[in-house]
Amino acid sequence: MKKIFLIFFVINLFFGVKVEAFTVTPSCLIGGSSCVGANGSIDPNIPVEVSNGDTTIFTVTPNINYSTLVVGTCGGNLVGTTYTTNIITNDCTVIAIFPSPTGIIIQY
Repeated sequence: MKKIFLIFFVINLFFGVKVEAFTVTPSCLIGGSSCVGANGSIDPNIPVEVSNGDTTIFTVTPNINYSTLVVGTCGGNLVGTTYTTNIITNDCTVIAIFPSPTGIIIQY
């Protein structure tokens, strides 16, 4: 058993597949990455490391009477409050926007 493990370890060490990781950075249009004052939130609200070829999920929650729009360089799909990125192949961004019901964004 020890020989099999050692052979596997050596083969993996020299011929193993290296997984490249990329950073997905979330933010809001107003208020920076914490989304303070942006009429909603994105979670997680810190950069996430994602392996090449994987996707990641963010929860995007608007405040009452606000809607959600998600843009950025990752691409993806918003269903309810769950935003799933497209397959990640490089560093990218996810930007949450929470338009007001009247279409007017008020920044304090």
